[in-house]
Amino acid sequence: MEFTIEVSIHEPENGLQPMTTEFQIEQIRTLRNILAETVTHLERQRILPMERDVGSQMTVAGQPLAAVADYIFARDLMDSLLSRIPKCSTDEKERLELNADIPQLAFHLAEVLEQIKSDKLDPTHLARSLTFLNRHIVRFRHEFDERRHEQLGELDRELVLGLGRLARRTFVREFAHVYDGLGYRRPFIDKFYRDYSITGVPDGLVAQLHAIAEADAYDMYLCVLKGGLTFALLLELLGLSRSKIHHVVCGRASGSHTNVETIFQPIDFTLDGLAKKSILIIENNVATGMTLKALAAGLPVAQPSRMGLFVDYLLSDVNGITRENLSERLGYPFSVAHVGPYDVTKEPEALRALKQQLVRRIESALAA
Repeated sequence: MEFTIEVSIHEPENGLQPMTTEFQIEQIRTLRNILAETVTHLERQRILPMERDVGSQMTVAGQPLAAVADYIFARDLMDSLLSRIPKCSTDEKERLELNADIPQLAFHLAEVLEQIKSDKLDPTHLARSLTFLNRHIVRFRHEFDERRHEQLGELDRELVLGLGRLARRTFVREFAHVYDGLGYRRPFIDKFYRDYSITGVPDGLVAQLHAIAEADAYDMYLCVLKGGLTFALLLELLGLSRSKIHHVVCGRASGSHTNVETIFQPIDFTLDGLAKKSILIIENNVATGMTLKALAAGLPVAQPSRMGLFVDYLLSDVNGITRENLSERLGYPFSVAHVGPYDVTKEPEALRALKQQLVRRIESALAA
């Protein structure tokens, strides 16, 4: 069986109503079938566990070595979700709609499965790929099995859900047509919601973004789509002028991990307009560094006065990129590099007031 995962945003114009139950079922069934075939091949070929190939202490993106049992759990969980969807509450259906792990795992695991079937992956590479993808299954456990998100306070829950709704609507209205025109294959993945839907938005991250917005120290804030979208929205919600925020498509041309071709395409600015401007690049994380390398190669030709970088976190065990070697590995001497996790620099009451303000502004934005 060959699986094709295409970009698909099924929602009304206002971007607020839940997707149809039929669409949610189809997404989950697609992932369930991919997982089932993957498990069959892994068990038949006795590919995992692979301690003998890569060492039992290996981690990728912070995840310990994956096992077949992880993928069996995910397959069985998708079966369970399929039976539960018709009985889900409206809130539960919205969380399924916003869930980024289901389409992301389906897209990338389908690619790995094709490589398994064609015998194109050596054991070490396969172990790393399946371990990297296992982070989605870990979050499945936390949300659907352990239901950790229910421990979030009301304010934190409202903030992360509101940001998820706003990011989705913004992408559909302003950027989906760009990706359609590029022939981009990977579904829309809200990485911010993926990372924080269960734990809530870190206080240090809110404080850091507030400090950046208040300082207003750059001529341009360049959002790297799609990962940087919610961070750019937060900067605007925290007071930064929208006219200063611009967007660029940069990274793997098709979204595929098996295709190393990259793309660099400004959306709402021209390279000529960057001359002698100070720029802060906004991105969610650094793993292989491929996206920011492409950006660091494309922007300097415009001769900006300086470039700084904001990233939420590094996945240093993917490609060895650390705070210390960041500029060297990315190929550009950033004037400032903001790299999380960020310290909490505000008192609890001040943070609570800031989050309440954000929730109100998100509600106003969604109502507009």
